[in-house]
Amino acid sequence: RNGLEDYFTRTRDEYDPMLKDFCNKRKNVTFVDQSDWDMFYLTPEDKANRIVREDIYVEDKVHLNQDGYDLYAEQFRIMLDKYL
Repeated sequence: RNGLEDYFTRTRDEYDPMLKDFCNKRKNVTFVDQSDWDMFYLTPEDKANRIVREDIYVEDKVHLNQDGYDLYAEQFRIMLDKYL
């Protein structure tokens, strides 16, 4: 084992806190948790259960389609306005 197996098998619940901690310890670095963005969910219940919208993804259900990227870009604009 070269250590990469553990890295790639961590769940999002394990990995995101590590990334957030990493970012918080660095100047001018912000952790962006897209799982908090309402645009990824159809209802508050879906958000609570992390059931993301399927209509904004391509067939692999991992990558965003154009509508998804448009929403993603808008969310980043909103977020960046706080810093600019």
